[in-house]
Amino acid sequence: MADSHPRSRPRWPLLAGLAWLGVLAGASVATLALARSDTLAEVGPRMLTAHYAAFMSQTFAYHAALAMLPAIALGLLARRRRLALAAALVLALGAAPELPGLWPHRSPAGSGEVLKIMSINLMYGHSDAGLLLEQIGAESPDVLVFQEWTPQAERSLGGELRTVYPHPIEQPRDDAFGQAVLCKRALVGTPRTFPPVPGFAEPQITFTIIHDRRPLQITNVHLLPPVGRTYFQHQRAGAARLAAWLGDTARDDRSDLLLGDFNTARRTGTLSGLRAAGLSEAQSQAGWWRGSTWPRTGVLRWAPGIRLDHALLRDTLECVEARTGEDFGSDHRPVIVRVRWR
Repeated sequence: MADSHPRSRPRWPLLAGLAWLGVLAGASVATLALARSDTLAEVGPRMLTAHYAAFMSQTFAYHAALAMLPAIALGLLARRRRLALAAALVLALGAAPELPGLWPHRSPAGSGEVLKIMSINLMYGHSDAGLLLEQIGAESPDVLVFQEWTPQAERSLGGELRTVYPHPIEQPRDDAFGQAVLCKRALVGTPRTFPPVPGFAEPQITFTIIHDRRPLQITNVHLLPPVGRTYFQHQRAGAARLAAWLGDTARDDRSDLLLGDFNTARRTGTLSGLRAAGLSEAQSQAGWWRGSTWPRTGVLRWAPGIRLDHALLRDTLECVEARTGEDFGSDHRPVIVRVRWR
């Protein structure tokens, strides 16, 4: 006798198959993002490839997690519960590490003079000088640190800003690794193009000002972008040098504050290695939401962003406020922090 209630055929088998492939890919990214790689030690080619895979997974795990939302919706509409459940688990695995940053952090109670600093990546000089000058005027920071400072930027911005910021340090370059620092306050001693550790080929300006009657040392950082395994290796090496310098408690020349374009996301081993050296993120002390700074141009600006620009503090300082500025034509948003002595 024929079954009077035959089973209905599965709905949308092709879409479901593609969704399963996406879930498996997302699970791989979310799982690999859990790898710890904060030693920053030199490694061989195979281990470097593994670190690079973990780095990219840590950078895009949140995006892979959000990509599970269509798979969940398809699973529910097609009555494929296993697909919906698997996608939901991958969503939780990839997005959970971002949750602590999704609500405002309370500024610490305390007193003392507050210093306001603005870190700006100029996208190799290809940004709107007028919009940026207007934003700087509205924010009125005490110190400006620039990455990707070119001779063109020196011409379009330097003259306008030096009337308000009469203490400049400029290292313009025709490539993407020039730097500049502009201060309202007088500099103490001789600024260094590089931190006092060997091995840097790009400027990492280190300078000192007096803040609240004490010398405050600041370093403008720009690490190499991880556009391939070789650049990634150089980024790790640069971060390792900074971590060794800042983690050496016997040295009295360590910076209290590092700002700039680190070209690395919060979860990566590069930033974990710097945290292991005793630094903490301004964003985690007094920021809110994810603090994304990149990308701000092209079609990718509509995707969830990544925080590549950071402010890192030693325990001599505390952050009162950390936020991003407004778009001004660069692919990065500025980072604005207010800090004081503990």
